[in-house]
Amino acid sequence: MANPSRENNSVILARALEQRLIDNTLAAELLLQLQNNDASMPLDVQLVSRGLITPAQRSALIEGLGDTAPGGGTLCLSPSQQNTPVDTPINSADLSASASLRAQASSTGAAGAATKVDFGTGAPPADLPERRERDRYDWEAEHARGGLGAVWRGWDRQLERHVALKVLQPKAAKSRKMRRRFVDEAMITGQLEHPGIVPVYDLRAGGAKGFEGPYYAMRMLTGKTLSDELKRLNELPTKSPEAQLQRHALLMAFVSVCDTIAYAHRQRVLHRDIKPSNIILGDYGEVLVVDWGLAKRLPENQQHEGTRIIGSADVPATSNASRSQSSGVDSSTGLQSGSRTLHGEVLGTPLYMSPEQASGKTNLTVASDIFSLGVILYELLTGEKAFAAEDTQTILRRVKEAQYQAPRQITKRVPRPLEAICIKALARDPAQRYPSAAELGAEVRRHLAGERVQSYSESLGERLLRWSGKNRPLVLTLIAATAFTAIVATGACLVVDAARRDETRAKLAAQQAHREEQAARKREEQAKHWALAQIQQTRQAADSWLLDWSGDLQFYPGLQPIRVDLLKKAESHYVETYTAAKDRTEPAVVLESCRSLVRLGDVRRLLGPAAPQRDALGAPYELALVSLTKLLELDALNAELAESARVQRCRAATGIALGVAEQGDPAACRAALEQLSQAATLPQLTDSTPSPSAASPANHTTQPDRHDAMSRRQAALARAGIAESRLRAALGETDRADQALATAQRTLAFLDSKSPRDQALLTSVLLERGQSASERGDLAGADSLYQLAADLLASRCQGDAKRPDVWETRALCELLRGEVRERRSMQREAEQHYRQSLDCFREMLKCLYGDDYLNENIAIARINLARMCAAEKPLDAIEHLLAARDELVTLIRRDGARASWVSHLRRCLTTLVELQQSQQQDAAENRQLLEALSP
Repeated sequence: MANPSRENNSVILARALEQRLIDNTLAAELLLQLQNNDASMPLDVQLVSRGLITPAQRSALIEGLGDTAPGGGTLCLSPSQQNTPVDTPINSADLSASASLRAQASSTGAAGAATKVDFGTGAPPADLPERRERDRYDWEAEHARGGLGAVWRGWDRQLERHVALKVLQPKAAKSRKMRRRFVDEAMITGQLEHPGIVPVYDLRAGGAKGFEGPYYAMRMLTGKTLSDELKRLNELPTKSPEAQLQRHALLMAFVSVCDTIAYAHRQRVLHRDIKPSNIILGDYGEVLVVDWGLAKRLPENQQHEGTRIIGSADVPATSNASRSQSSGVDSSTGLQSGSRTLHGEVLGTPLYMSPEQASGKTNLTVASDIFSLGVILYELLTGEKAFAAEDTQTILRRVKEAQYQAPRQITKRVPRPLEAICIKALARDPAQRYPSAAELGAEVRRHLAGERVQSYSESLGERLLRWSGKNRPLVLTLIAATAFTAIVATGACLVVDAARRDETRAKLAAQQAHREEQAARKREEQAKHWALAQIQQTRQAADSWLLDWSGDLQFYPGLQPIRVDLLKKAESHYVETYTAAKDRTEPAVVLESCRSLVRLGDVRRLLGPAAPQRDALGAPYELALVSLTKLLELDALNAELAESARVQRCRAATGIALGVAEQGDPAACRAALEQLSQAATLPQLTDSTPSPSAASPANHTTQPDRHDAMSRRQAALARAGIAESRLRAALGETDRADQALATAQRTLAFLDSKSPRDQALLTSVLLERGQSASERGDLAGADSLYQLAADLLASRCQGDAKRPDVWETRALCELLRGEVRERRSMQREAEQHYRQSLDCFREMLKCLYGDDYLNENIAIARINLARMCAAEKPLDAIEHLLAARDELVTLIRRDGARASWVSHLRRCLTTLVELQQSQQQDAAENRQLLEALSP
């Protein structure tokens, strides 16, 4: 056999590839040697001397080769290829196995025309781009240096941009294994097209800037490593806002790293050296995973052998054992399946290795990279390295045993869900870790978004806290509403308290005459304190205390503006409540919005002319009536909501009827009557039906909700009866108006409620019926109704002895009874009722002093009493008239001459002068005063 010439090396190389005696990476290395003309011996001899082939295999490779190639032509590299500079690109196709190489080499033209061989496709030179010039890159300055390689900052003259040029260190460049690994790194990095992986622009054979090995160009990165950012985070105060923002940003970057690694795993590539220093955080938000020098394609078959460990704690650890002789090739990339993890090797950084990686196993899976991600997450959360120790052997032992402290044992600020994620990622058993890096990133992303983390079983409190963070606007709204209610209550208390102090000072200055007045003032002061103490005890529901409180304030002098202000605040509250709920369709929410409309109508009726006019809610009763009617048409409405809706509809129709009755328009009154009749569809209770009070105690205990529902229903029916009576009265239907009032009276009497509000409503019905009977001339009927009202008021006075409104109502009742008895010629009884009326007014003054309206009524009562006893007790009559005169004169001097006061005073003086003259008393002073009042 002839010894092959140097020109036949390419044919030998093609045959070796075809027979799978060498892999693609080794073929690329040998091709570089051929291009650089640095082969010291023929290619077949090199292969035998390096132990890559046997002599028998060498004979097969050079069989049939002489000085001429088959076909008669001389086989050689083309002139362009022979003269190609060593600084030329290596196409990825050049590193793919192809059986067409030998065929391309053997098909050289007969005339000896040289052909350039493409290792990937065998395409002729015309189909390939021209080789770039040798001086395409300017090597400006060294940017960074590692244990095996260096990165230079370069300038791409062709595209006019800065690039990073990575090259092997001179010592590493002499190692075929290092050169092969370097080319593989460029290949894998270039094939992984992902925003989180730095793009490779060019791969060249070498020889530039005095470097022997290959180099490749990639994007020039600007930014800091994750390791730098972790150091900066650890230097910040733990609880500072800046530290919290930095930690959140790094967690988001960690999620991006997980996505990048997940992409690589889907491409069947393991990184095997994931650590903070290999993660770049760009100046513009980029997150890049770099240094894929230890990356490995996942093979179909893996071998398991023991290893020994050589390395340090801070740099990738590798042994000097011999490389694998496996020749299996990955069909997808042309990379040999054992070209990443070799027998007898441990690759990676000990601090960030997985247990199986530290144990030297070669059949690594994606779980190994997931463990490394868990170590990074641990350091991000705690600020410490999970397996830190003084020497490499201790580190590797801890890694193998997955021996570390739980994150919350180091610092309690680590959230429990993130601790659970970290612990699962650091599981010693790969099967117990997350199935993919994407799932790990998704778990962290869920935590950052306030969602539930699947690997952590949270408690109810933690779930509520997470819900609060996720629904921050709603929580802030609830807090703001609570704060608003508290502020309104506090402000109202302060205003009322200030008014109370001013009133007390005025009364103390005016009441210094005698001991009796001092005692009365003391009792009055005690009553004031009691009333104010009641006011300060605000209720939880704003619609209750705002409205009820405004009703109490109307009896206190000087507090009318405050009452109006509170009612306006209540109006704003109900408008906001309705606005917030009007677009909701749930029956319970619709009912609540209608209740707000009804209460809004009540507030505006109380405000009267002071109520603001609003186009959107100008008729709240009507809006509520329409909405409630639609609500009651729903088939899915349960019984409880239906009962509440009917009660609210009755109240809305009642409010409309009361407003129409005040206007007195006949057509509107008839329409309101029909509307009220349709709305008042609540079950009517007859006299034979046992009242709730007659039920057994057991019923009251076991059915409180039913009793409350009955009370609300009966109260609504009673108010509807009052509204109907006023509509009938406006239409002139006196008898039917009285019938409606009688129905309302029976309804309230059946209810037998002890509620002050229900008792006040029943009293109002009785007094209104009595006045109606008196106007019709039915004095006996009126007297009977007044008697019922008086008994009810007497009972209320015992229970609410400090309420001025109760005493005023009782005084008016006694006054009306006196007038009826006087008309029935029952003079003695009439006198007694007038005296009782006067006593009630005095009691009212004890609760509330200084109300002009009450003083005027006292004066009227004294005048009427004097007229009654003038014939039999003229001296007593004179005493009452003198007291009435003094009260009226005091009112006129203090607040001006009102027409009603002047009229009462003139009537009082006329009677007084007559009685004094009849009793031979000096009436000159009173006569002069009377003459002064004459028109």
